[in-house]
Amino acid sequence: MRFEVLGPVRVCTDTGEATLAPKPRAVLAVLLAARGRPVTAERLLAELWPDGAPSTASATLQMHVSALRKIVGDRMQAASGGYRLDLAGAGFDAAEFERTADLALWRGEAFDGVAAGPSVAAAAARLTELRLAARLQWAQHTLAAGRPAAAATELAGWVAEQP
Repeated sequence: MRFEVLGPVRVCTDTGEATLAPKPRAVLAVLLAARGRPVTAERLLAELWPDGAPSTASATLQMHVSALRKIVGDRMQAASGGYRLDLAGAGFDAAEFERTADLALWRGEAFDGVAAGPSVAAAAARLTELRLAARLQWAQHTLAAGRPAAAATELAGWVAEQP
């Protein structure tokens, strides 16, 4: 199983990319932002409904967790009044990027298309800063290697993307 957040949030299984509705995808995003640490049900409610949870939110959260569990199986675990996602032995593009700074892992903006609250926004901002640092390092190495045209081409695209 592979979890990806460096672009649209998705889960890839042996049979391909799993289809997730928006709220289960948001639950997944919050759990991936937590990186295996427990997330309380109250925190999940606040993340999924940042403007205030409806009266049916607790039951609805259970339904979304159940939908996610159908895809990730035993990796979805009850913990400390909430849930955690066991990432041991799974592929996780954000962790790979942090180890390798491989810009090819990126498919778009971090956590793209997920409507979730502050923890996902913070995780996305942190990954974006790491991406910018990796881009700068790549450009410096490319220039030092005497390939200014290659660096200029990439830098022009990056500046257009992030003025």
